[in-house]
Amino acid sequence: MNEDLSENVEKKEFIIDDITIELQQKKYCIVQFTATTKDKTAKESRKETIRKISKEVSIPGFRKGHAPATIIEERYKDALEEEWRKTFADLIFNKLIKVTNIRLFHSSARVNFKVNSLTKEGGTAYFQFESEPQIPEINISQFTIKDIDKEIIEVDEKQVEEAIKNIKMFFAKWEQVKDRQAQYGDFVTLDIDDIDQDQLVHAFSDYKLEIAEGKMASWMKELVLGKNVGESVEGISKADEDDSEDVKKDFKPKKVKIYIKEIESVQLPSSDELAINMGLKTTDHMLSTIKKMLQKQHKENNQINLRDSISEQMLENIVFDIPYSMLEKEANHRMNTLIHQEEFKKQWESEMSDDEKENKKSEIKSISEKAIKLFYICQKIIKDNKITISEKNIIPSCGNMLDAIFADKQRLNFKNLSEEEQHLEMSKYMIETAEDCLISKIKGV
Repeated sequence: MNEDLSENVEKKEFIIDDITIELQQKKYCIVQFTATTKDKTAKESRKETIRKISKEVSIPGFRKGHAPATIIEERYKDALEEEWRKTFADLIFNKLIKVTNIRLFHSSARVNFKVNSLTKEGGTAYFQFESEPQIPEINISQFTIKDIDKEIIEVDEKQVEEAIKNIKMFFAKWEQVKDRQAQYGDFVTLDIDDIDQDQLVHAFSDYKLEIAEGKMASWMKELVLGKNVGESVEGISKADEDDSEDVKKDFKPKKVKIYIKEIESVQLPSSDELAINMGLKTTDHMLSTIKKMLQKQHKENNQINLRDSISEQMLENIVFDIPYSMLEKEANHRMNTLIHQEEFKKQWESEMSDDEKENKKSEIKSISEKAIKLFYICQKIIKDNKITISEKNIIPSCGNMLDAIFADKQRLNFKNLSEEEQHLEMSKYMIETAEDCLISKIKGV
């Protein structure tokens, strides 16, 4: 990515001992400063350089580190001058870091420097490096949230019935259908190809769907019902009548070919049998427990909406820069992930114009910047409020099978995730915890 990093954000001048510093903080956490010193720092750094060299060289008649300065200056003039410039720069830089709140972006961050002049009477040096982001203090008066805690959360019978059916699927008995056609209530495994283009595109493989309202699109049900295993059928995809106007507006019909690979019927346990499998005493007990779980789920969804609102406000109200190298790395990672997706790769290589590609890069950069800033803000909230984030907190506590069924599957399976997936889940959990902390403070809880 090409970016102008020359824009000044802040300019300061101050004095440390005999060092006059002109400091410029530029966009993307770039720090530049020019230091002008008098004789004190110049002599101090020269004395330290002579001491270091004397410890490294052997001079007849003197123990290491005890040779007179005049001999070191005379015999090792070139090495002394070179090492002096480095020691001079280090001394200035360390004093700056000690006195100011500016910190290197990370311990191995590169510091570019140039000693413009240096004599025993004084010298000047120039430095440039990436600093840590400086997150402003968070003022909760900047935030507002909708009070949704008092909203009555209704769970109707239809929602409970749907939840019970989904739970019953865990204990279902499956039977392959070979002697009849697909009918309502069956599950079908399909391969779906997009044949609306010059070259055939495999849209879905081994796609398992239930032939039922709300589970399969109407146009697909019409094609699949009455067909046998091994048959294929062609048709045009289209939006359902009950789809939203936005969905209908954006929907692009395509000519597709559907291969019916497998038809299965399913036998579900009765509600009484399910209650026993759940370890619950009665069906009524199971129904009331599921209803409570659904209410809890609704509350969690409300909390997610509050977090989304708070995230937007944090990014709007808490203004700071992030290091450009970090932004570039994150944006490149996201772009590379997209490029490895077959459908996007095809669009990128053969369908997108140069302007569209640049717009996509800008979009990815903006998403990356927001993600990084949100992470830093939430990290500050966690630190300021002395909140502990640990692996044991992220794994849901499940007292029974229903708890496990309603739990976040990714976090329930946390210990079996890859290292990268665990890191991502921990980051998400840290952000959620910070957002919940801020929400509680705004509510005055």
